[in-house]
Amino acid sequence: MTVSDQTAEAGRRTETELQPQGGTASLPNPEHALEKFFHGRPLEMNLYGIFAAAVQERLPHVITRFRRSQITFSGRRGFAAVWIPPFKVRGRPEHYIVVSFAADRRIDHPRIVSVAEPYPHRWTHHVLVSSPEDVDDKLLDWVEQAYRLTNARQIGK
Repeated sequence: MTVSDQTAEAGRRTETELQPQGGTASLPNPEHALEKFFHGRPLEMNLYGIFAAAVQERLPHVITRFRRSQITFSGRRGFAAVWIPPFKVRGRPEHYIVVSFAADRRIDHPRIVSVAEPYPHRWTHHVLVSSPEDVDDKLLDWVEQAYRLTNARQIGK
């Protein structure tokens, strides 16, 4: 499967929930959503396609939602997102996407470029993906752990 095939396949797996819902963009179809989000950034769109296909392979029931500034991956709740920085950052690659994922602890690793704790014991980690090789087992393990953390059924609810 070529990179563009993976990108198209990842887009087709997007639920038709591109209807207005909070900040969700109302777009007629997943391919249009991909093109609009990555307008003028074909390398970033290919990186997203590789990442999305790998996530879908591990977590086939995941839904993607296209928003203005990010693409969110959700089960019952959102657990990861892909976004493109709005401006260039010195020292970073020319072309890349950022994968953000949730965790219940701070993870210290050289690939994680930024970490925030928006809520007590809820950490958001940001990883740069600038080549297909960056979509590896380490990143996918973190994303799968984020899915399990944010989509675990709460006892008593």
